[in-house]
Amino acid sequence: MANRSDNTEITCNEDDFNTALYLIKDVYLIHGINMLNRITKPSKSLNTTQTSLYNWIETKGTFKRSEISEQAILLGLKDRTLSDILKRFIGLELIEKVSHGVYTKR
Repeated sequence: MANRSDNTEITCNEDDFNTALYLIKDVYLIHGINMLNRITKPSKSLNTTQTSLYNWIETKGTFKRSEISEQAILLGLKDRTLSDILKRFIGLELIEKVSHGVYTKR
């Protein structure tokens, strides 16, 4: 609902202000950044978490999904995020999928 008023000053209670601040900071801003990241050209550089996972991969050569999943949990990653990272690594030709649940470093 839009506020339609000619008043130059708008007064709200603290709960309404905190709700609006939460929506802007924790919902709209995060969503906007995520959407912007999806439509912009993908970067080939890795973020800190991806670099940590890739450094672990470099020590293994060949690894199973269950093994890297343990590393992802230590980094606070959810399984879906790990799936996205593995797909990204495959797309960047850093790793390749050997068989179901088995990957190797390129």
